[in-house]
Amino acid sequence: MSVNIHAVPKIAGPNPPGLVMALVIFADSIISMEEYLFSEVLSENPTLKEGSDVFAFFTAELGSSYSHQVETDDAGELHKHSISINYASPEELADPVLRRFRNREFVVLTTNYFGRRYLVGTKEMPLRCQVQKSTGSDSGIYGYKLDFEGETYFPAPRFTGDFATGQVITPEQPTQMIDFSQFDFVTQDWY
Repeated sequence: MSVNIHAVPKIAGPNPPGLVMALVIFADSIISMEEYLFSEVLSENPTLKEGSDVFAFFTAELGSSYSHQVETDDAGELHKHSISINYASPEELADPVLRRFRNREFVVLTTNYFGRRYLVGTKEMPLRCQVQKSTGSDSGIYGYKLDFEGETYFPAPRFTGDFATGQVITPEQPTQMIDFSQFDFVTQDWY
């Protein structure tokens, strides 16, 4: 009896999980998107209405993830996409932004730790978002959990366009409540 054993390719070195950034685009602000051809990459930027808002979530510290499942039936394949983002932000800054996410549809441009970008959702088959606010607990964060979910007829294509590769506008951060620089943690001299 002859048996062939094949090694499944793996990543050599560190394999950090999750996403480092998610750009959230309101689907109704998209004028046009490049047509997706199965197993190809998208290189053209989506065309957005003038003055459209796109929101960047920098997610490396608190964790975010993307998952993809395929369901098959007699009609063919349906691809289910899910993006989960944990995000900590001052309420007075985040609440007005996240209120705009209610009853809206989205396309999300994700970036993983290896710099690969994927465009999840389309103008015609967008993602929906559920926002949960939490005051945290012993095991949780004080902040927000955003869950984007949707279905498409194809997997999320790799995106190689230059959309949002320049300077991202970041709002001013409020000062920390406690100035830890006054403490010497090395010698435990806190007075």
